[in-house]
Order: sequence, then C-alpha cells, then structure tokens
Amino acid sequence: SGVTLTILEGVQVLFLANSDDLVSGDEPYDSELIINGTLNVAGSATSGVVFTSSNREPSTGEWGGIRVNSGSASFSYATIEYSAYGVYAHQLGSNDSLTVANSVIQQNGNYGLRAEGYSSGGAISVTDSQIINNKGYGIYGYYDYGSWIIAGNSITGNAGAGLYLQNSYDVVISNSTISGNSGGTYVGTVRYDFEFSGNALDNNDGWALNYSNGYSSGDSWSTDSILISGNVITNTTDNNSWKGGIYVYDTGAADAVVTNNSVSGGNDGIYIDNNETNVQPLVSNNTVTNVEYYGLYIRGKVVPTLTGNILDGNGYGLYVEYTDANGNGDFEVSNNAITNSVNDGVILDGYARPVINNNDIYGNGGYAIRNNTAFDINAKNNWWGVTCLLYTSPSPRDQRP
Repeated sequence: SGVTLTILEGVQVLFLANSDDLVSGDEPYDSELIINGTLNVAGSATSGVVFTSSNREPSTGEWGGIRVNSGSASFSYATIEYSAYGVYAHQLGSNDSLTVANSVIQQNGNYGLRAEGYSSGGAISVTDSQIINNKGYGIYGYYDYGSWIIAGNSITGNAGAGLYLQNSYDVVISNSTISGNSGGTYVGTVRYDFEFSGNALDNNDGWALNYSNGYSSGDSWSTDSILISGNVITNTTDNNSWKGGIYVYDTGAADAVVTNNSVSGGNDGIYIDNNETNVQPLVSNNTVTNVEYYGLYIRGKVVPTLTGNILDGNGYGLYVEYTDANGNGDFEVSNNAITNSVNDGVILDGYARPVINNNDIYGNGGYAIRNNTAFDINAKNNWWGVTCLLYTSPSPRDQRP
C-alpha cells in the first residue's frame, strides 16, 4: 500500500503458468499481480512491456490477471495477454485512475478490461489501444460509478460485447472501431453526460449501440445529455443473429441529439423510445439504407425534430407513435428523403400530429403516408414522384375511406 511499482520499456513479465503458491486471489490456482498502491507501466513505441504466460506457446487462462484493488494503474505501450481476466480495477476511489494508452489487451478470458464494484467516481481512460480477441467482453464496467474516456481504439473479435458499461458518471466513446464482436456497445444509466461519436461499427451481433436508462426525470441518475453523432454502422442481414443500428431508450428529460450517423444493412436502423417524459430530440442528417424493418422508429412521449435524413430502401421508412393522449403531438418532418421502402414510407400512430413539408417521399411499395391517427395531417409541398398512394383512417368528420 502506498508504494509505486514502475516497469520500464523492454521488460517481459512472465507469470508461472497454472501455478499459485499462495492459493489466493481471484484465481486461486493461477498467479496474479495485485495492486494496492500504484502501478506505472512505461513502455515505448519501439520497446513495449509484455505481461504473459511463462509457456512458449501460451493459451488463455494460464495466469490470473492484473487486479487494481485500491490505488491507480497506468499502462503505456503494454501487452496483456493469455490471462484469465485481463485488467481488473476494483472499487476505484475518487482520486484513483486506470489509464491504458497505445496498448494491446488480447486473448484473455472473461474480460479484456474491467472496472467494477461500487467505486467512488474514479477516472478510466482507454485510448489508441487494441482490445481484441478476448474470450468474453472487450471492455466491461458494472456499477463502477466512474468517468470513462474510450477513444481511438480497435475493439474487435471479442466473444462477448465489445463494450458493456452499466451505471457510470460520464461516458465518452469516440473515434473507435468496434467490429465483429458477439454484441456491439451497450451503455446503461449514465448519470451526467453520454457521448458516442465518430465510431465505425461493423457486424456486431445485437444493436451496434444500445443506450438505456430507466430512471425518470428528477431522479439523480437521470441522464443530463445524450449526443450520438458521426458514427458509421454497417451490418449484414444474418439469419443466425439479429443486428441493429442505434437504439436509445431513456425515460428521463434529456433531449437526445442523433445526427450525421450512417446505418446500412441489418434488421433495424435508428430507434428512439421514451414513454415516461415528454422530450424533444433532434434527429437530423442521418442516412439509413437497406435495413430489413424500420429505417427510423420513434415511440412514446417523443416529439422529435426530423430533418435532413435519408431513409432509402428499408422495409419501412419512418414510424412515429406519440402515446400521450393529454400531450402535444405536434412536430416537424422536413427536408427528408423517404424513398424506395419495401412497404410504407411514413406511418403515423397514436396521437402523433406532425407537419410533413418539403420532403421527397416516393418509390415506396406501400402508402407514401399511412395515417393511423384521428387527426388531419398537413403534408403539403412534398415531392411524391410520378405516382403515389395516400391512406388516412376515417375520422368522425368524414367516414369516407
């Protein structure tokens, strides 16, 4: 406790394979490095530091891992491989940190990197690193109450989700490649600010990004802000696994900003749901193409601004259901291109009452607009192509179909 261990460039740390003289720790039959003070791993671009098994041809799980019990650890130009649990930060304090930069975490067991255990707001930074081919989660946080920065990484080929974070203070995930994982990015319950920007996501099972927070407005764990911007998501339709683009389920008062994203292929495009609090998200300048079901699906007490989006070649273009009978379901749908859907271009349900102006809505296999509400809809000044079909439910004022 209170001591700093510094490991300099060029060092190999070999853990005796499948051996633990103390029969203790998280892995009682495998040797581990347990930090109660500070670990400083200072490799260089030309001469890194390696933590691995003593076997010449190692396999996953031959040593335990690196556990930060209390205190801090930093890794620069390090390789951590073939352990049971990778790097584990347990109950970081408010002045503690875990920093990984320009490093490789690969071929470990249930986790590559993990932070867990009701901490007090430690700082966790993973930058310009490779989190690859681990047998479970790539990066995992569970009730860590930490502030995360995950930027410039390659998180690929992990047998669990690429990233899984639950109950954190702040989360920024940016400019990373997240691909080929058995699960994309799941982030649940961020207390303050959540940003997901500039990432490239390719063929992850499930949602490429799933953000979920069930705390309602006024609760201390209701998210302050949500920004999802500039991501490129590519999926292939696969009968053996379900793949989606962006899913936002938040019951608090944050007006999410979902802008300049591209989603192509897979099952669903962008899905936004809040059935507890009236919110006004901005959904703008996104491109969703060739998804099997819905290009853009919005449901709940959500009054969005939908502008500048391209929804092309999807099963359905746009679906909006406003569910608050006592609320105001007025919103704007403008300057979008909703084209070449297999079925309907636009579907309106519940108490939605949008103004749909200055859009291109053509080439859809069903109705250009299917109005299942009881309201008259202003849909003037759109380009409908050469031919189009419109459908509106009969209203009490006019029972004609």
